[in-house]
Amino acid sequence: MRPGRPYLRTFPMLLLACCLALPLSGCTEEKANALQVAAKQFRNESLSALDLYESFTISTIRGTRENQDETVAFLVGKLKEHGKKVDLPIFNALLNYGHESDAAVEPLKEEFSELKKYYTLFASIFDSVQRGHYFNKEAVARAEHVSIKLTLQLIQYAETLKEHSGYMFTADRARALDRLNKALESNNDADLRSAVEDILSIRNREDTAKAAVITQLLKAAEAGRIVTESIKDYGNLTANDILNNITDGLNVFAGLNIAGVDTDGLIAKYADYAQSVRSDPYWGPVLDMPIN
Repeated sequence: MRPGRPYLRTFPMLLLACCLALPLSGCTEEKANALQVAAKQFRNESLSALDLYESFTISTIRGTRENQDETVAFLVGKLKEHGKKVDLPIFNALLNYGHESDAAVEPLKEEFSELKKYYTLFASIFDSVQRGHYFNKEAVARAEHVSIKLTLQLIQYAETLKEHSGYMFTADRARALDRLNKALESNNDADLRSAVEDILSIRNREDTAKAAVITQLLKAAEAGRIVTESIKDYGNLTANDILNNITDGLNVFAGLNIAGVDTDGLIAKYADYAQSVRSDPYWGPVLDMPIN
């Protein structure tokens, strides 16, 4: 369940950065600053989304680490179940408990780290404003097929997360299953009730965590839509137009209650947007266009 980067096959960003960092007079400083704000907002929302997505994906592999007492109790229980002399393989398993998944987690962390660089580097393209440079329309236009790819990537992640049932708090589920089996063996109503409540709590926390990731991914996609359209219509917009679009677009997410958010509705909205981009004669060729 790695994130993947199907929209980012051709991405020589440093070349694009050189194209944009030009001391030209095609726009006002205020408008250039507004576009920089939009780009940085996109970066910030995207990094927040990818941090959440990374944490949730890692929890699928190893879940929340137990504290020392929980670990001891779990291993003692397993040894009692084993019920015979411990051989070397069992002993090694005890030593490795809780660390088996690290080998799978580290490559995943590296992939997310690499992915985050794309969003950070995109925003850095516009840092030349701080050095006294503005952007001309032609230079800014070169950035639009970068921002649209990054935006569609976030929407795809949200769709994948919604459709994939494999995202879960794996370690929490394993511990809950162990408690449930012990409660069934003891035939104690109070223990059984507690075990079932634990199961329901895990389900609710998983649903809330997934909704939070999806919502933030789509909030980042909205920021991407705004900066992309600001780039596309750069010559016709004022600084206030760009800043108002940022405020209006992100205000939709400001009052959302994650526990009750309609992720199906949000995904449908942005899936429609992604489809309109892919079918648009203007954007269609851009998605496969190399930056040169």
